Amino acid sequence: MRALEPPIVTDKTNGRRAKVSQLTRRMVIAGPLAMLASSPARSNPDWPDRPITMLHGFPPGGPTDLVARIVADGLTRRLGQRIVIESKPGASGTTAAALVARAAPDGYTLFAIPSGHAFAAATYKTLPYRTIDDFSMISMFTEYPYVLATYADHSMRTVADLIALARTRNTPLLYGTPGNGSGPHLAVELLAKEAQVRLQHVPYRGSAPAALDLIGKRLDFMMDPAAALVEFVRDGRLRALAVSGGQRFFALPNVPTIAEADIRSYLVTGWQGLVAPAGVAGTIVDRLNAEVVAILKEPRHHTVAVVPAQAGIHIPEPVVMGPRLRSRTLGLPEFGRSYAGRSRINPTSADDGSEMSRSTVGVIGDIFVPPPATPRNRL
Repeated sequence: MRALEPPIVTDKTNGRRAKVSQLTRRMVIAGPLAMLASSPARSNPDWPDRPITMLHGFPPGGPTDLVARIVADGLTRRLGQRIVIESKPGASGTTAAALVARAAPDGYTLFAIPSGHAFAAATYKTLPYRTIDDFSMISMFTEYPYVLATYADHSMRTVADLIALARTRNTPLLYGTPGNGSGPHLAVELLAKEAQVRLQHVPYRGSAPAALDLIGKRLDFMMDPAAALVEFVRDGRLRALAVSGGQRFFALPNVPTIAEADIRSYLVTGWQGLVAPAGVAGTIVDRLNAEVVAILKEPRHHTVAVVPAQAGIHIPEPVVMGPRLRSRTLGLPEFGRSYAGRSRINPTSADDGSEMSRSTVGVIGDIFVPPPATPRNRL
């Protein structure tokens, strides 16, 4: 068979004939190879045949990191390839989300997300990715209440004490969260709205530094997932005032809910899940979903951090997780139009976001509550 000759280009100015450039010939030869290299992950029947990276957007040691490591350990055992946890903190998790959204959809980049992934669509002016459409939904990990805690010898003993102190102090009580626009941030602002008090937000780059400052009495209180605070409560360095869910938390059975403290409309839960870049092959998504479900059913993982068994939480299939996340962000475009011109976080801003949080939480019930028949404000 005769080899293909490179195309001929005629230069009519001087009548000379010239072959295409060396660069063009290389492109002609390399084209098919490039197509093979960029083919979807489903073309690799041996997946996974190398380590997988699981990113998250918060510092090591926090609740997102803890749950991610529990699941990564299980996936390492079940897939036969190492799952490498990579922490990329910054801008309440949106820095990591942008990296994952741009990653190749080959099944080798995963992203552990908290509920703040949904809230970011309301609390940031712009995002370098689409909250839902730039990701493949894989599975929920867990759902849990937040713990409202103060340092051990603070004068506050109950939520009622906190509200009374907030109403009588000349300066606002200081509370810490793992970041602007995070679930705990909005949860406290919802509490402030319901109790009609003013509180001062102090954002941190993750849960661990906020907890350490609370123990050091540089804050009055904080709200965070149980995984971040329970051990400090158990060893006496912190006192839990309440939990944010609809029922008492199994790990702190003597701690009341905020609803029990006469804020009867209050109900907030956080959640964590697993996604990947949009376009990951369906066979890979289904495999990961099945493995995560199996891991979370293992008795060893029925802990404070991963609580599906005790909380009676069903781990949904990928097709269920997508609509669920979409339902949690359904009202955000309307929110943006209704509150155009009000302060919202700029990812490069150093502002603490307090005014943003008040305008955000002002309609948070309309965005995230169940049907009107249920008289609860729920994030």
